[in-house]
Amino acid sequence: MHKIVIKIVHCILVFMMCFALVHPFIGVVKEVEFSDMHDCIEANRNEKYQQEDTYFIAKYYHLKKDMYKQAMVYTYGSAMEAQEIAIFYEQDKTKRKMIEEQVKARKEEKKNTFKGYQEEKYQMIQNGLVFEIGDYVCLLIDKDVNGYKHAIEELFS
Repeated sequence: MHKIVIKIVHCILVFMMCFALVHPFIGVVKEVEFSDMHDCIEANRNEKYQQEDTYFIAKYYHLKKDMYKQAMVYTYGSAMEAQEIAIFYEQDKTKRKMIEEQVKARKEEKKNTFKGYQEEKYQMIQNGLVFEIGDYVCLLIDKDVNGYKHAIEELFS
C-alpha cells in the first residue's frame, strides 16, 4: 500500500512539473479591456489618423452595430491613402469569425482599389495583417504594421 501511495504522489509531482514547464507556451490569452486596447492604439497612432464612425463601419465593412460589441476604425481620412487600423471587440466566437471574414473582405477591396494604381500603397495593404487575438479582430495596414502588432500583443502578455 505504501508503494502505491508513493507512486501516486510521484505521478502527481511529475504532472505538476510538466504543466509548469508547458503552461507559458500553451497560448493562454488574458482578458484585455476595450479601453486598454483603445489607449494602446491612441498611444501608437500617427497624428494623421482620424477615428471613423459606425456609418463608415457599416458602409465599408458591411457590419451593423449589433454585429459587434465595440469597434474603433482609424483612417487617414482620404480614399487616396491606404493606412487603416480597425479593432473589433466581440465575445461571441461565431460573430467574431463573421467579423474576421468582413475585415478580410475590406482588406481585399482596399487592395484592389490600389492595384496597378499606386504600387507602394498596394504593397502596404498586401503586407497588412488581419488577425484574431483574444476577443478581438484586428486589421493593421500601416508602414509600421509590426510595431502596432507588437504593441497589441504586449497587452495580452
